[in-house]
Amino acid sequence: MISEIKLKRQNPSQVTKELTELALKQFESQVNNFRNRVTKQIKEVGGKAGAERQVETGQKAERSIFMMQVRSSKENWEAIQNEYGISKKDFGKKINFVSDKFKRGIIFRDTEHAFVLASQGFSKTALILAGGVIEELLRQYLEHKKVKPGDNTFFAYIEACKGNRLLKRGVFRLSDSIRDFRNYVHLAREKKKSDTILKTTAKGAVSSIFTIANDFQKETSN
Repeated sequence: MISEIKLKRQNPSQVTKELTELALKQFESQVNNFRNRVTKQIKEVGGKAGAERQVETGQKAERSIFMMQVRSSKENWEAIQNEYGISKKDFGKKINFVSDKFKRGIIFRDTEHAFVLASQGFSKTALILAGGVIEELLRQYLEHKKVKPGDNTFFAYIEACKGNRLLKRGVFRLSDSIRDFRNYVHLAREKKKSDTILKTTAKGAVSSIFTIANDFQKETSN
């Protein structure tokens, strides 16, 4: 699966699409693994009553996993507003320099998905999606400002912002994990337990989307 993702010098929209597909595949894999664990535990429990209790426990836990699928987009954005203090409408205003309707839709979608995944503990996929959103926002903003980066990479976009004194608060607060989010696509990156993405890191990546969005609005109003 990982070998199918070729990230170098691709169109950012294509990269976002591929990262989204990867996130969904990884989510499906995690759900299947969960089901397998529950099935194994049921088989190991002796007696009918014990098996029935185990099935009930497994069903409750599985329902909790699939809550993220049944919640509406409106409910997800209400949860975003409660946690980060920004509505979908306000977020849209802050990124008004993204004029393409389709690309705006992708940004809204991936921001929402990153939030849901981070909230449910799918930290790695949430980080990858959030990083993709930030990268595309920076690319669009530099294009809007008619600033040409050294090349079409996330690091080049960050350096272009620094060199032109843009988005200082948001860009400088990006963690190393977010800056290096592309490398987390590769399983070889996780050599030990400490390399695993924490839930707090994933939620921080989602928060960075809105921090930078606030800077967009400040820069535009100046």
